[in-house]
Amino acid sequence: MIAMSHQKPLSSSLRIVITGTGTGVGKTFVSTELLGILTEAGLKCLGLKPIETGFTEPDRSDAEALARGARHPRLTPAFTSPVPESPHRAARRAEVALDGQKVADWVALQTAAAAPDAVVVESAGGLFTPVGDSVLNVDLVRALEPCTFVLVVPDRLGALNDALCSVTAARAVHRAPDLLCMNLLDEGSVGLENTRELSRLGTLPPVIQAPLLRFNAARDVVRLFHHLRQ
Repeated sequence: MIAMSHQKPLSSSLRIVITGTGTGVGKTFVSTELLGILTEAGLKCLGLKPIETGFTEPDRSDAEALARGARHPRLTPAFTSPVPESPHRAARRAEVALDGQKVADWVALQTAAAAPDAVVVESAGGLFTPVGDSVLNVDLVRALEPCTFVLVVPDRLGALNDALCSVTAARAVHRAPDLLCMNLLDEGSVGLENTRELSRLGTLPPVIQAPLLRFNAARDVVRLFHHLRQ
């Protein structure tokens, strides 16, 4: 597994931005597993969820899950809403303007305070979910550059289309992800061999299979981290 970020971070922290092809594809699961692997390897990590809707029980939130994965206290997102809806609707309802610069500034502030080796930033919703009336999650990825950009794809029937559409669209408006992460949600999808099929398509980024621990990818993840930090 080899994935290269397009630029090196301006600080000593490696910034990993996790987004997905949609909502409910396993971004938080992949993010927390990644944080756990890096933390177990002795690295200081920071798990951030800048925007979270459906935030009614902080102890059961995505922000809490990321904090547990990174072994630090929960950091309240820059914007939360108790209503489980698209961030742009929640922000409009709250009369808050969300944009890439605000998110990038919040991430930079948290990173400066923690001084971690790695920062994992998880988006709210999919890559093209609107977070403002004219701002999409892909714009937040752009604002968080330089970063290692990971796209989570649910490993199920239709995954090849999901991955190809998202990567094609990302290239059109910004750039391709550095890494695709196929997240197995249903045991019945194992026989589809989606990871292998995507790996055969030379026009796509490298692909890794999740759950990372189940598929013995922990060593590759740590090796990749050190490679990107060089």
